[in-house]
Amino acid sequence: MGSQKIKVPPPLSAQDKASFAYKTIKDRLPVIIVKTIDFLHRQRRELYKFGGTLSSPKEEEISEIENDAKSFITHLTRLRKDVETNKPANFLEKVKNLPAELEYFNDDIEEWNRALEENKLEDGSLPRWFESSWLVVECYLYRKIKEAALQTKHLKMFDPFVEQKQAACKSSLPQILIMANHLKQVDKVTCDASNHSHPSERTEFALFVQLSLWANKSDLSLSGMSADQVPAQQLLSDIRSTLDSLHENILCDNMSELWFRVQSIKDRVRSAFSDEKVVYIDLVADNAGYEIFADLCLVHFLTLMLCPISHGGSGVKFRLHLKRMPWFVSDVMKQDIDWLLDYLTKPDQEETLRELGEKWRGFFATNFWEIHQDKFWTLPYDFAQMPSKGKELYDVLKESSLIIFKGDLNYRKLVGDRKWHMLTPFRAALRDFTPTPLVALRTTKADVVVGIEDINIFAKINNNELPRDWMISGDYGLIQYHDPS
Repeated sequence: MGSQKIKVPPPLSAQDKASFAYKTIKDRLPVIIVKTIDFLHRQRRELYKFGGTLSSPKEEEISEIENDAKSFITHLTRLRKDVETNKPANFLEKVKNLPAELEYFNDDIEEWNRALEENKLEDGSLPRWFESSWLVVECYLYRKIKEAALQTKHLKMFDPFVEQKQAACKSSLPQILIMANHLKQVDKVTCDASNHSHPSERTEFALFVQLSLWANKSDLSLSGMSADQVPAQQLLSDIRSTLDSLHENILCDNMSELWFRVQSIKDRVRSAFSDEKVVYIDLVADNAGYEIFADLCLVHFLTLMLCPISHGGSGVKFRLHLKRMPWFVSDVMKQDIDWLLDYLTKPDQEETLRELGEKWRGFFATNFWEIHQDKFWTLPYDFAQMPSKGKELYDVLKESSLIIFKGDLNYRKLVGDRKWHMLTPFRAALRDFTPTPLVALRTTKADVVVGIEDINIFAKINNNELPRDWMISGDYGLIQYHDPS
């Protein structure tokens, strides 16, 4: 069944009062704004510590930062009122007098305004919170928060969610350490092997993929920005026991297809290593903290698989695609990676974590692992629009041998955040987004799921044998693979 034969359904919207979209617009987004306002007020004299243009301000500059906080709060208060009263969106305007190094934050204005124009309602108004595409208006909220920051003097690069991001990561330290100790053992066994391959390579591959999958449950926007309520996976010291207990919650499991794809990449790399063409593996990240740590562990394992020590890693590059502004509360930016590496390598940190953090820092420093931040990731488009709306990024992704898409928002954008029937094939829901083989690793936190292939699982869902909130709880996972060739 080709995608051209599929009738594309309408987008999810808060018009449906029984939907998670409605709950998000009515309750979750106002709560996130209120908690952000509280943080700005509470830390108004200390905000420079959480990102900005000053690291050691003088007293008069602290007063200016307090004024920045007041201005920021005014913008957010207005934004909250607009959400709650279903006001239409406004066109974005370029921020005047940005420093040259920040001028790139104006480069998405025309795209944003074009998208708002394309999503006008029947009465001619720009998108409204409770009537328009959920994806468009939710993205618009976070772009407006960035706009408020850019209009301040000292808080242009301030991340209003950083306090909760870092607190959530610190609270997951026991799980991080369990994962790091396991990775250290795997690294040693692989490097000591005569063929530089782990003797249980397929088993370990599945383990790190599943760790990355279930780490996606750690989402600050789902918890309403409460770090103490982020449901990080509680790993047992025997990681496999934890993952075995979760396996029945994977509603679509294309692990075998993914494994064979990675094996084909490995065969290509090791049999034709002198080939001057670089092999790229791309990971489109989701959340900071515990999830990006798990993602980097997966990338580390792929590094061991594909880049035998005798070759020093040449011939393969790993690209991490991050957001360039605070997004959906806990999405990862470059500064979150920098903070994580600093946190792992603190002098009083566990030796295993310090060693791992230094190794990863070396991978980034040599561009063996690269960080990419394209504006398309923070536009309100779904990925089927990328060939026309983000052609440069699409051309980059076409170079890749495998793209790993992490998390709920990326999944929503992959399938257009539409009212698909869950039996719709994953490949059909992707529509025109087919740059290269790709896999989506996602726990369900929005009411859109496609590609349910197992008739027994469908029967369970259809017979209401799963909890009522299974689509939004984060307790169920998907490993969905597609190869356009």
